[in-house]
Amino acid sequence: MTRLLLINAGTSLVYDLIHLLHKNNFEVEETNEQDVLNQSEEHYHLAILDISHTKSDRTVILRQIREHFTIPIIVITAGNAMNRITCLELGADDCLSQPFNERELITRINAILRRINVSPHTLKKSQENYYITYSELVLDIKKQQASHNDQDLGLTSTEFILLQLLITHPGQILSREYLSINALGKHITPFDRSIDMHISNLRKKLPRRKDNNLWVKTQRGKGYQLI
Repeated sequence: MTRLLLINAGTSLVYDLIHLLHKNNFEVEETNEQDVLNQSEEHYHLAILDISHTKSDRTVILRQIREHFTIPIIVITAGNAMNRITCLELGADDCLSQPFNERELITRINAILRRINVSPHTLKKSQENYYITYSELVLDIKKQQASHNDQDLGLTSTEFILLQLLITHPGQILSREYLSINALGKHITPFDRSIDMHISNLRKKLPRRKDNNLWVKTQRGKGYQLI
């Protein structure tokens, strides 16, 4: 059974969330924003962070958790689109605003699990241990880790998948729609900048090339290209 970590940052909706997730056959463990840093991500497939009613600084909470975990994180927040954009900038894999449709949350969880090769309700055997290399970049597919000159880049799962897609299509322009479907499990919608935020975060973690250029180039109106 798929294991989810529910991080409760002071919301009263936690029991409703647990009931919803159990009803959809997920195993759930609850923790709070203080104790979450003592958890090992190896025990979970995905984390849900509910900061919709917290009185603490939401950006600090998310930043600390993102630094601790590389597994996918879905953030539940309150407020306007700017809050959702901030969540994506800080490394969230997806973000929902209260109030949200319960079916939409489950759909987004399953979409993320599919793209990281985890069946929604069963554990899959690990992939064969193999590597993809591109110049100084090395991707460890089994560990879902990327390195540059043997230095771990600390990519999130979404950033890793984006880099893997780009590396396996060197020189090709990959559309935002293609990247969104394969990395986020959803189609691009009007004003949706999720892919752009994740690419921006990926660029920040990638050192410059030997020629001092960026690894990922924007092709305006077309998409992104690994050079």
